[in-house]
Amino acid sequence: MSDHSGATGSATVIRATPAEGGRGECRTIQNVAQRGAQQESTTQEFCEATPGAGDWQAI
Repeated sequence: MSDHSGATGSATVIRATPAEGGRGECRTIQNVAQRGAQQESTTQEFCEATPGAGDWQAI
């Protein structure tokens, strides 16, 4: 991914687990952003609000 500021980035699923209660799935995403020599990495977890509907919510 790139924008007009010269920054680039990517998002990668690093873990997928069944959601609490066994319905749907939760995913841990690693976001990496690069601007020049500076790199920033964060992780965030998302779970399906409605299993199979593609409706993901950050938790």
